[in-house]
Parts: sequence; structure tokens; C-alpha cells
Amino acid sequence: MGLFDDPPAHRRNDHDTSRDAKKFNLNKDRVRTLEVHGRNPDGLTDYELAGITGKQQNSIGKRRGELCDYGFVEEKIPQTKRKGPSGSYCLVWSITASGVALDQHLRQLRRDAVMMGLSVDYDKLEIPEFGIGPKPKPKRKK
Repeated sequence: MGLFDDPPAHRRNDHDTSRDAKKFNLNKDRVRTLEVHGRNPDGLTDYELAGITGKQQNSIGKRRGELCDYGFVEEKIPQTKRKGPSGSYCLVWSITASGVALDQHLRQLRRDAVMMGLSVDYDKLEIPEFGIGPKPKPKRKK
């Protein structure tokens, strides 16, 4: 590991549950957020995203933030701002190249599922090339 490499997300002797916790899991709102950004290459403010998805701005903004944390969406460069409903300027967010690749992968997955009469359960989806794993199972209380 080089000096500027990210440290491993888990220790060598960690259990699988610790390793799985660092995987990004999808859900319908995250997928919808990614899909909407994929269809809006000029980027969106969280208010614009909320208007398109029908979700509250603070809720869908959290999903956008989660996609940012994993590199699928980023602040539009050069930095762009647009006026929000209050007249204040808001940041504009756009999909990244890896976000576009994931969006295309998910669209193909949905097409294939429809062809077979199935649906996609995003909570259980695992796509290793994108660092996506199933939602961790809740721990049982003793």
C-alpha cells in the first residue's frame, strides 16, 4: 500500500459482517436518484431533484449525498449554482462517469428482469465491480 492509498475498509481478521458493512447497498430511492441524475446531464439542485421525484428535498438530498459519498454523483464542475425557491443559490450536482456506468448497468438489469417476468430487489443486489453489496441483515437480539 502506498503512502496516499486509502486504507483498507476492514482489518485482515475481521468477520464478513465488518467487510460487508463497507459495501454500498442500493434501495429504490437511491436508484431513482441516480436514474434522474442520469437523465439530466446539466445537473440538478436538490430542489429540482425533489420536484422530479416527488420526494421532500431534505429526504432526496440525503440519497443524493449517499451517492456522492460513493462517487456516483458529484458537485458540478466548474462550480455551478442555481436559485432555489427562496431565491438563495443552491449547488448543482451531476452524475459521474461511474454513476453513468452504474445507471446503464441497472437499466440493463431491469430490462432483463422484465423480459423474464421478474423484478429487481435492490436491497439484495450485489454488483462487485461497483462496490455494491446486499443490505446487511439486522443483528438478532439475545
